[in-house]
Amino acid sequence: MKSVLFALPNQIPQPGLFGNLNNLKYPTFPPLGLMYIASVIEKLGNSVEIIDLSVFDYSDEYIFKRIVSADFVGINVFTHSFKLAKNLARRIKSLSEDILIIIGGPHCTFLKEKSLNDIPEAKIAVVLEGENVIKEIIKYLEGKRNLSEIPGIYYREGKEIKKGKPFEIIEDLDLIPFPARHLIDESKYGKFPWYDFSKIKYTSMITSRGCPFRCRFCSRYCNVFPRWGYRERSSENVVKELVELNDKYGFVTIVDDNFLTNIKRAHLIFDELIEYGTDILIQILGTRCDIVDRVLFDKMKRVNVRYITFGVESGNQDVLDFYNKKITLNQIRNTLKLADDFGFNNSATLILGAPIETKTHINNTIDFICSLPLDHIIVHILFYDMGSDLWVEAVKEGKISKDEFEVPSIIERGLSNFTYDELINYQNIVARKFYMRIKYIIKQIIKSINDKDSLRLKQIIRVLISLQFKNFLFPIDVHK
Repeated sequence: MKSVLFALPNQIPQPGLFGNLNNLKYPTFPPLGLMYIASVIEKLGNSVEIIDLSVFDYSDEYIFKRIVSADFVGINVFTHSFKLAKNLARRIKSLSEDILIIIGGPHCTFLKEKSLNDIPEAKIAVVLEGENVIKEIIKYLEGKRNLSEIPGIYYREGKEIKKGKPFEIIEDLDLIPFPARHLIDESKYGKFPWYDFSKIKYTSMITSRGCPFRCRFCSRYCNVFPRWGYRERSSENVVKELVELNDKYGFVTIVDDNFLTNIKRAHLIFDELIEYGTDILIQILGTRCDIVDRVLFDKMKRVNVRYITFGVESGNQDVLDFYNKKITLNQIRNTLKLADDFGFNNSATLILGAPIETKTHINNTIDFICSLPLDHIIVHILFYDMGSDLWVEAVKEGKISKDEFEVPSIIERGLSNFTYDELINYQNIVARKFYMRIKYIIKQIIKSINDKDSLRLKQIIRVLISLQFKNFLFPIDVHK
């Protein structure tokens, strides 16, 4: 049996590096979810191919050659880009009218049967985790299962959309085979706004699913599937994958929502990596700002953890409390000070547009992040995403329809004190004020030299001699 899995662009515009305000779009991460599904398909003895349309817009002729003999195709659907999936499904059907199309991903999980109405060319929609579900779908294609018997799907039967059996959570994540990384071209990934890791063979991995915390802005599956909870892979299983990656890759990003949730497990993982002597560079993408563990940071440094992204979100305590972050500004300062002492490259995520946020709040955030030992910032505009507590509350208050899955926090909808254009402008101002500081630039040059990071040093020099440096010479006064 042959299948083809399609990944679509899942790109988020961000203000550019060092005051470069041309929004960068970056297919940073490989399609990890599809790589897990592909691994399961291969373990069953079947053929599978991954086509990532975020890397290259392949021609109809190229796609046709790959799907003409396939038994089914799968499309990973994100809600903010589901129209791309709709167009792709239509395109596939125009090339091969009888082919079975299966869709999955966040859009299907939150919209359920509506996702099949959104993409009428698809016959099956998979909700939540697909590793076990795909096994059952293959049995259906072999004539060994009825769709009504398969848990975790919605399916089309004639003009009706029906539901399979209730979804079954994968309790033991160690049972899932490692992703089929050989099916993608690693050189196409790892391109962050501030660094191109693709040059040293980049990949990503995930060691847990879900998050035990409840930040109000975060889209949560448990708001539509109450049984969905936080689960972790064992330290042994995580180390086994990292040791395998150590022999094949130069850099890996751990993309958990919160990798250091279980400090005891983190210690075990790093202890084992120290014993193995791995040298792969590691980035930890999701980290809270309430971790002040010098012993843990020392172990992380010894196993080549180089980059850490912290969820700072705001420089205002009342905004952090509104988001239910359960951290304080002092905890943020202390954690980032310790991380800087160990020489990590530290990034912070920020969110603009909370309903209680004013211009004064934004200025406070600028002052706060400029006082922190940060190397990079990622500035987001608040969206009320389907599944988040903010979205649920806004639906109850009648500010958002239950059919709206992604609504910007704007004054026109009674969700913030700013228009969308104002938030975009502030997003750019925050980035510019942070990056275009002489103290910051000098520190980055010294850090690049000390780390022998020639690529980053070249990038800094390129920015300094560009026209973007005028943003430093003639700064904008946002406090007016």
